[in-house]
Amino acid sequence: MGTLKEGLKRFFNFRGLAWRMGFLFLTGIMIIFLITFFYVTVKSYRMMLNEAQLTAGDKANLTANRIGNVIRPIEEVASVLAQSIRFSPENFALIHSISRDYVVENPTVYGSIIAFEPDFYKHGKKYHAEYCYQTRDTLKDLTIEREDYDYFTYDWYCSPKKQAKPGWSEPYFDKGAGNILMCTYYVPFYLNTGPDRQFAGVLTMDISLASLERIVSSVRIFKSGYAMMISRKGVVLTSPNRQYVNRNLVEVVRERWKGITPERGRESSTVLIEQILSKARKGESGFLKLPRLVNTSKPGWICYTPVASTGWSLLIIFPEEELVSDLNSFLKKLVLVIFLSIVATLIVTILVVRRVTKPITRLAFAARAIGQGKFNVILPVYRSKDEISLLANSFSLMQEELRSYLENLKKSTAAREKIESDIAVARDLQQGLLPREFPSIANCDLHARLDPARVIGGDLYDFFFLDEDHLCFAIGDVSGKGVPGSLFMAIARTLFRSYMTIENPPDKVMAIVNRELCRENPSLMFVTFQVGILNLKTGVLLFCNAGHNRPYILAERGGVVRYSCNPGLPLGIRSDFVYSTESIVLKKGDLLFLYTDGITEAINEAEETYGEERLAKVLETSHARPVNEISTILVNDIKAFAGSTEQYDDITLLVLRYNGSAVPGLIGTDRLSIRNSVNELHKVVAFVELLSAEYVFSQKMAIEINLVLEELISNIIFYGYDDDAAHEITIEFERSENKMAVTVTDDGKPFNLLEKNIPFDPSAPLEARKPGGLGIHFIRTLTDSVGYTRKDDRNIIRFTKMINK
Repeated sequence: MGTLKEGLKRFFNFRGLAWRMGFLFLTGIMIIFLITFFYVTVKSYRMMLNEAQLTAGDKANLTANRIGNVIRPIEEVASVLAQSIRFSPENFALIHSISRDYVVENPTVYGSIIAFEPDFYKHGKKYHAEYCYQTRDTLKDLTIEREDYDYFTYDWYCSPKKQAKPGWSEPYFDKGAGNILMCTYYVPFYLNTGPDRQFAGVLTMDISLASLERIVSSVRIFKSGYAMMISRKGVVLTSPNRQYVNRNLVEVVRERWKGITPERGRESSTVLIEQILSKARKGESGFLKLPRLVNTSKPGWICYTPVASTGWSLLIIFPEEELVSDLNSFLKKLVLVIFLSIVATLIVTILVVRRVTKPITRLAFAARAIGQGKFNVILPVYRSKDEISLLANSFSLMQEELRSYLENLKKSTAAREKIESDIAVARDLQQGLLPREFPSIANCDLHARLDPARVIGGDLYDFFFLDEDHLCFAIGDVSGKGVPGSLFMAIARTLFRSYMTIENPPDKVMAIVNRELCRENPSLMFVTFQVGILNLKTGVLLFCNAGHNRPYILAERGGVVRYSCNPGLPLGIRSDFVYSTESIVLKKGDLLFLYTDGITEAINEAEETYGEERLAKVLETSHARPVNEISTILVNDIKAFAGSTEQYDDITLLVLRYNGSAVPGLIGTDRLSIRNSVNELHKVVAFVELLSAEYVFSQKMAIEINLVLEELISNIIFYGYDDDAAHEITIEFERSENKMAVTVTDDGKPFNLLEKNIPFDPSAPLEARKPGGLGIHFIRTLTDSVGYTRKDDRNIIRFTKMINK
């Protein structure tokens, strides 16, 4: 008895490997079963649904075509008869006779009427209509000339008169004439043709809704599926439930589900019905699921298709439970079979694993002793040549090598932890140098982002205000990686921050930083760098590039352009390299995008690079979004492109959108910089020509501005400097609503040309004129105002011209 009890206890040891392996196999089988069950269920359901959709669609199209074949001849006959009406008693009688014969020959047509405008048929007659209609045994004629049947107010008369085109009426009960529920096809006819035609009346063909019911009621799908037809305005034309006929389907659904469906569910269901009817009126067909059917609280499916030329819709409806009834029965049997299979598999697995685990248990106790540091423990010996013997031999070898391995592991772990700690500190310091708070200003939106790779990189971005009107920003990429690249980046940023002021243009700052980096650079590292200074009031951007990727400029109206700036050399290569500052004017809504090559050189599993083309496409599709969203969209697209490929290089970008000038009344500002050389005068002429096209002022005004500028700049070049060095002359153009203001600034010696009071007589001969008089005459006569100031060691001449377009 005791032996049996111990055996049962060992067998039902749920913590043992046998039971755990059994449950593990059971879990795997259950997962496979659930996946299989889910797949079979979904696949079978979709197959049944597709089959039902095809069946319902075929039946709907076939029925709609049958109805169309019935309706189309009626429309054609009515249109031909209406066009054939001529205003004479003989013609009316002939047309009425033809329509009467058509009613007799076509059992679908219930009746036909020719109704006239007042005084058209006979003078003094307000009402006159000739109506013929079918009864059970014969065809009856009815002349309508009474006021109690005011057909002028009926939809079948008002609609064609107002719309001047044929069409189908909504269903109605024709009390006083046909006395039956019907729909009418109406066609207007006119006194004459051409633009002066005059409306004379309406010819109609009536069909009884009962005749359409015979066609629609023949549609059957599954056990209780049925069809109904709906008018353009959603009124039920035919339905198995006669209570719904001549009622709006949406109102029927709302009333039918009242008290059954929650208010929110009822409203969403009625909206779905309205959407179905709207799509069918547009000529669309479809297949949708309804949370509750019209005639029951159970869910179901609806197939809809239009009836050509009528605006009507044919709906085929069937409950979902009939679709899946066979599937549910099959799945119940499948669950039972799989359950029995799982139980049998569990029992067999436990018995097999228990037999295999006995020697493993002994090795486990020995391994536990070794794990506790008892490396001299005696291991069991197995003479067999199976996997258990191989495992025992492996334990013996492990016992011998484990002692020396642990010693080496301690040393290497300590060294690796120190290196990883240093790298983490360096990465945190690198990220701490970058600004994280972005300015909130009306003129400009700015966002920057740096996603570091696993190794320490050398990318950087920076931005700060030089004063309240000038925003300075930069982006760079160091040639090396790791800690040296990070340190070189920190040095470059520190030097840039130290020398960048409002008084120093970007090219001078770049030259200074370049010389400092070249001075002590034994590793021959270098950094590509871009600097920009944006005037927030005018939109003028001073830009200097040192071997970095050319930025992108996106106009507000769309279009991606790469700014063709002077590339220059990276910083740290040649100490005497001369950099140049370029200027552009950002318009309202323009977007400036700066980036490092970590974006375009990102690779995917196929070793394809992200590239400039993908970058431009993402910028073009997202440039209207906020700047922070643009950076997020781009980084997400890069990560989706790279997939599982590890990021090798830093991803760094800077996005800036200029929101326009804050100066009231200022339409636009532009700036041109030239050297103090007469060879630069052609740039001024070309620039003014461009401005005349952009700001829409006359060619004459452009010529006058060029004459004044040529005179002023020539005097500055010839008389403003005492040395032969290169100097910069800037010309700023401000376009307001009614004038153009031009400001010329130079750093030459004090020189006010306007103080020269040289008399000038245009009628005097050339030999009698004094030198200089003609230039001053041009300046004073071709401008509306002109003035000179001396500020910050610079000459400033400003003149204005009133706009004459």
